[in-house]
Amino acid sequence: MAHHFYYLCRYCEERPLLLGNVGMGARLCTYYQKSAPGDHTGAFMRNGNSSLGTVLTLDPADKSPFLGDIKPGCSLLSLETNMYRAPLFPHKVSSTDYLLVRSAKGKLSIRRIDRIDVVGQQIKLSYNITAYSVQEPHMEVMSTGTKGLQTYIMNRLLVYMYREFRAGEKRGSLPCIRADELSAQFPNISESFLRKRLKHCADLQKGSNGLLFWVMRRNFRIPLEEELRRMVTPENVCAYESMQAGLYRLKHLGITRLTLPTGLSSAMNQLPYEAIALAAASHIERELQITPWNLSSNFVACTNQDRENIERLEITGVGDPSGRGLGFSYVRTAPKAPISNAMVKKKITVGRGGSTVTGTDADLRRLSMEAAREVC
Repeated sequence: MAHHFYYLCRYCEERPLLLGNVGMGARLCTYYQKSAPGDHTGAFMRNGNSSLGTVLTLDPADKSPFLGDIKPGCSLLSLETNMYRAPLFPHKVSSTDYLLVRSAKGKLSIRRIDRIDVVGQQIKLSYNITAYSVQEPHMEVMSTGTKGLQTYIMNRLLVYMYREFRAGEKRGSLPCIRADELSAQFPNISESFLRKRLKHCADLQKGSNGLLFWVMRRNFRIPLEEELRRMVTPENVCAYESMQAGLYRLKHLGITRLTLPTGLSSAMNQLPYEAIALAAASHIERELQITPWNLSSNFVACTNQDRENIERLEITGVGDPSGRGLGFSYVRTAPKAPISNAMVKKKITVGRGGSTVTGTDADLRRLSMEAAREVC
């Protein structure tokens, strides 16, 4: 079998905000920052090394496309999609590493790894902080209960129906879909909602066997495949699946009631003066702050017009995906000290007969998942 080029990328983040699905492409780019207006190094790089991907030259006055700056005379490799941009750091492939591939029929094959990069690279910010650059999203992850989510679900429903109708036409049969099959595909959509939203293209009719069918109206024109692909893009699917992954994580942690981060302070004010309750609430607050939809919307809102608005993000703190100060936090800065932290410090000394509960704010944040779940 002819050898193919196998290029692997490993994410430095445990839970990247957005991930592409199978079949979705990405572009390899190299940004070169000129040291002077007459610097032609970028042109030489463009003509000499295909492993650099597309070489893009930045003039001395151009701003870096990343959170961090690119030093004059230096270059930075990046992975880019319609969803995000992330720096790349080449790693040496160990001679003992290989790729084990399993086919759909269970056949195993061994392939050589030609190249491996880590998505993320150390860069220097303009205010002299060295940090590990993480994924910079171009789009927001969908959020529960929003109009954008409802629009996506509706478009996905329509695309499914239109394609089923087209398949029925090709078979020469009456374009229709069994109502129970449609409900199985979209279990969270009620029949009343379907009747309201599908009346422009289908009618609910009972067949001779007693089953209900959604039958396409005679005068309805099925949109072209190109139109359907614009209704639900691959990036939309990834944003939806990222939201689903975030919801699954919250459910796994025992968090089932979602509150916007802006409403957490008022919720914290209603808690009893007990250290264990405040510790659990602090844990819940932290998890709600770092949901993929919250982090992505924060980043997009603070950077879509001008990078100077990046000061509205914490940069360091709970949203740092590295957990040890090597990443950027996309949590919004609070206009004043968070009420939750102030309450924890103020109410840490509680108990019977004036006795104290030993610990600090940092100690309370180390509360185990099991203990937090019991308090919830």
